[in-house]
Amino acid sequence: MKFATFLICFFCFCINASATDTAILKHGLYKAAPQYSILADDNYTYQQAVINFANKSLLESKNRGKLQRSLYDYWTGLYLQNNSTDTILLVAEAYIKEAWLGGSPIIICGNKPCSSEPFPLQNKYADAALIAVPPGTHLFVAKISDYNLPAYFAPLLSDATTIESRFYLSEIYKIFLLALILGVFLIVAIISFGLYFIIKDKALLWYAFYCTVIILSTYLALQSTYKAFHWSFKYVPWIYTKMFVRVILLITYTKFAQHFIMTKIKMPHLNRLVNIYTYMCVASLIPEIILLLLGLFKESYIYYFVARTVLTISSGIIIASLWKYRNDKYVQFILAGSAFLIIGELASNFVLRKYSPQVAGLGAFFEILIFTFGIAYRVYTHYKQEKRLTRELLQKEKEVTALFRENSNLNMSLFQSQMNPHFIFNSLNSIKEMILVNKREDASIYLSKFGHLIRLNLEHSGKPFITIKENNEQVRAYLEMESLRFNNFEWNITMDENVDDEMLIPPMLVQPLAENAIWHGLLAIENSRLLNIHYHISESYLLCKVDDNGIGIIKAKEKQGAKVYKSIGMENTNNRVLLLREKYKKDFSISITDKTEIPGYRGTGTIVIISIPLMYKNE
Repeated sequence: MKFATFLICFFCFCINASATDTAILKHGLYKAAPQYSILADDNYTYQQAVINFANKSLLESKNRGKLQRSLYDYWTGLYLQNNSTDTILLVAEAYIKEAWLGGSPIIICGNKPCSSEPFPLQNKYADAALIAVPPGTHLFVAKISDYNLPAYFAPLLSDATTIESRFYLSEIYKIFLLALILGVFLIVAIISFGLYFIIKDKALLWYAFYCTVIILSTYLALQSTYKAFHWSFKYVPWIYTKMFVRVILLITYTKFAQHFIMTKIKMPHLNRLVNIYTYMCVASLIPEIILLLLGLFKESYIYYFVARTVLTISSGIIIASLWKYRNDKYVQFILAGSAFLIIGELASNFVLRKYSPQVAGLGAFFEILIFTFGIAYRVYTHYKQEKRLTRELLQKEKEVTALFRENSNLNMSLFQSQMNPHFIFNSLNSIKEMILVNKREDASIYLSKFGHLIRLNLEHSGKPFITIKENNEQVRAYLEMESLRFNNFEWNITMDENVDDEMLIPPMLVQPLAENAIWHGLLAIENSRLLNIHYHISESYLLCKVDDNGIGIIKAKEKQGAKVYKSIGMENTNNRVLLLREKYKKDFSISITDKTEIPGYRGTGTIVIISIPLMYKNE
């Protein structure tokens, strides 16, 4: 006790000699910054520090550079004078490692008594000391220790009641600002991820990653400062993660800018530079990992400060090299947004640590506003391009459809204009025979009907549809010719009463079926040959039935033996039905039935039914 009294008296002499202030305490005091004696620590005990305060050559100036002053711990000291009759609760704010009042140690529990629950918004890095200063003058000594000392690192003195009333409002403001930034980036990240999966633009994916890292960085800033947010990441302190987060932040931002302005396509040389910068960011983590493994945390902070500054300036140089491409819309967004981001990053290195996240956050906030407009412009441009491509695609589809329709028309015309070559050959032979046997009158009639049929075929070949009346005229002309050539051949063309002969039907659809029935069915029998063509309506379809009593399609195939059964008329008709269905998007169809397959029917022959959607001439 006597030794402590001696030290206090000795320190009084030292204080007077060094002109250190005596702080006059009073109620309502708020963040007073008196002049302290500053002593660089050299593993001193409290007693050694008090003694060394007398040595002026050991006293330090707190105006050293930030990096240099952060390498050391410091002892500070001054008198606290309480002129009132009551004990004053005083809060000393600094990065205090240990504190002494009147030679007695102070237990440091922040700005609340150690017995009380910590306030959730309490800044856990402030390390404030709550000091009960009784009436009189008392020596206050504190040891300051931190890896990021501000310019004025000696304790700030405040009345406990006063600081409590002001503290919460200021901290809530800071938290609100950081939470606002976190919320904005979260929304943008979700939107960017969603847009990427829609339009597959890698710039959106990298920007979503960048926003995610910003969210992580903001939350780490909150949890590293306030106890309320310290429930997670508590085993991975901010000091260990900040360098990694910062590097990932720079990489994701760089890759976003690279894809956003499409350097690979527009600026190959700049693209190589960006790739080199990305490798440099990754390589910068190696010294940080080594320092952390060796437990050199202060050196780690200095390296982080230097590396962060170098990488930020390097990114600024790359951004500045974009200036010559400033006429590009995407480059303009990158230049504007990056300016705010880099200024915020650099400025945050030189302000008090408690303000550093807010300064960097403000830069990032303005940056995201600009980039959000940039992303919106990118999506709008993509939308316009998609719309243009859609228009071009529709135009191409129209052209293809027109070509297909033209091709279909040509095919239809081809099928419509085709007459069975066998029929033409046989008809000419029949005319020849009639002339040779001196049946000149019959030959003249046959030739007249043949010419009439050829003329009708040519007239109908250019029309997509003809009336039933026109179609029957052509079929009759054909059947009349065949009647002159063959014996025992009868034919009929009939219609139900509700069938209008002005209804439309594709040309050259019935005649090939009649020809096929004659040549492959009726000519194979010797008895009476009968061909019936009948029209009737079923629901919304016109049905044309071609019915013969020939040998039937099954026997016709068997009769061919090893030869492949082939009917050009039937093949052409089937192809035409497919073309009609495809071209007009209507349900044209054809069915073929051998009569021997009909239950209870006795006899032979084939029934072919063509189903045609009802169409009228005036429609």
